[in-house]
Amino acid sequence: MLESVAAKKSFQSTQVIYYALLAGQLLFATIIILVINQPTGAFKIELSDTFTLISVLATVSVLALSNFIYNRQIMRASHMDTLAQVLPHLTTTTILRAAPIEGVNLLNLVFLMMTNNPFFLLPFALGILIFLSVRPTIDLLRRDYNLGEDTLKLIS
Repeated sequence: MLESVAAKKSFQSTQVIYYALLAGQLLFATIIILVINQPTGAFKIELSDTFTLISVLATVSVLALSNFIYNRQIMRASHMDTLAQVLPHLTTTTILRAAPIEGVNLLNLVFLMMTNNPFFLLPFALGILIFLSVRPTIDLLRRDYNLGEDTLKLIS
């Protein structure tokens, strides 16, 4: 019983960290769009523009980087079979996977703020969609950590 409560709290804290990272990005975007800098500039896609080039390359490459980090972390967890081992690893993996995505999203928002070009909302939106896809879930534990249903019932 005590292990179940601790496991639930650990899993919930991982989810809180994830949602806090998501909320921070959305709050920053809201502040930039509504308060500081309502994007009124022309929608321009010029690959000769340094900001546009960096934004496109960073947004595309962060997906590969995030998946690479995640796959390496999952390989390292192949010997873990208890919640006491898996849940701290899940927290670390979630942060390592989400941080590059959050970084490139914030970069796109800074470019939006600097240039007033609404184009930077597109890579930001793509980054948010990617970020939403890396949410820590019980299905992820089942699939990637190969935990059984009896173990997963402790945290659901």
